Amino acid sequence: MYDGDQAPTDIAPSTVGTRSNYTQSLDLRTGVLTTSFDWTSPSGDKTTFTYEVNANRADGHLATVSLRAVPHWSGTATAVDRFDGRSMKHASTTAKHVDGKRATLSATVETAGKLATAGLNSVLRVNDKTIPTTTVNELDEDNAGQVADFPVTAGTTYRITKYVGIAASVDTDRPLKAASPQQAAAATAAKAGYQTALTRNAAAWSKLWKSSISIPGDAAMSGRIHASMFYLLASMPAGVDWSTSPGGLSSDGYSGHVFWDMETWMYPALLAQYPEIAKGANTYRHRMLPGAKANAERLSTPDHPIKGAKFAWESALTGKETAPDPYGKYEIHINSHIALAQWQYYQATGDTAWLRDKAWPVLQGIADYWATRGPCPTGRAGTTSTT
Repeated sequence: MYDGDQAPTDIAPSTVGTRSNYTQSLDLRTGVLTTSFDWTSPSGDKTTFTYEVNANRADGHLATVSLRAVPHWSGTATAVDRFDGRSMKHASTTAKHVDGKRATLSATVETAGKLATAGLNSVLRVNDKTIPTTTVNELDEDNAGQVADFPVTAGTTYRITKYVGIAASVDTDRPLKAASPQQAAAATAAKAGYQTALTRNAAAWSKLWKSSISIPGDAAMSGRIHASMFYLLASMPAGVDWSTSPGGLSSDGYSGHVFWDMETWMYPALLAQYPEIAKGANTYRHRMLPGAKANAERLSTPDHPIKGAKFAWESALTGKETAPDPYGKYEIHINSHIALAQWQYYQATGDTAWLRDKAWPVLQGIADYWATRGPCPTGRAGTTSTT
């Protein structure tokens, strides 16, 4: 468990009260982020808060935020549950809805161009009970919220929990079939129970940590290795045919695009310990092969035909190049990184059927690209054999 940094300082005590005894820790064994502090309102009422935030490892479509509050005053408390879209880019929130009777908040997120949609559904509970909610109306366009009021007694502990389900039209770990992303998200949020969710999450992480790297006599370096592995694992679950950006889910840097960092720096550590998780990064490239072929075709001219597959320097949803010029034009070494990763998976697993059926089209496409990119001694573009 590693302690967090200093408490945030962007607080205006004269308008929102004061905060003290701030602590924050992330348990790498379970992925639970815990934040505790005492808050004193401008009128002098003090409340002790402890938040637990968790993206469930056992169910990648479920997240929980649980607040344990101990008021040192009696009266009426207000709990606000919201979807915060302030950091959202190239997407918008639609179909915002609050079911006050069931204390449920829902919304749909659409990417620019409507290439993908995601359903968000949040179920609010106070001491595991449904408290009627109303809509928060004064939020910005991409935000949505519900609010619940309930009586509290000084010295009594109250647990306010939100169960958030999420599903997307581009999910690869489960077919939505007849269910829309919103319906799938609602089903996930509705079936959750807090202790059950945490128990399943802890068990899933415990299974992963059976494979670990430590350096005898150097606890600090071992801790850094464990932290790095945690953030990598948190961004790459098994059974999902996606890759991840250099910052993974720990940052929104690089616009979430996939670079060569995955195959060269991140993938080898996964392959050595978790080949079934590493497989997802390769499968992502398999799915992006049509986009890579389109990238190569756009470079082709009558005088210099380019064949095969040119994988994007910045790869996203379609595999087409998303990098601004000139990066996409010159950072072509990524193709060889991708080919090497495909071959390394075969070396690690010995799976000849996978090599033949899945990896070979990618390897062939990259070889054809390299062979036709430069002229042959005859002056004509070369080709590779498909036999």
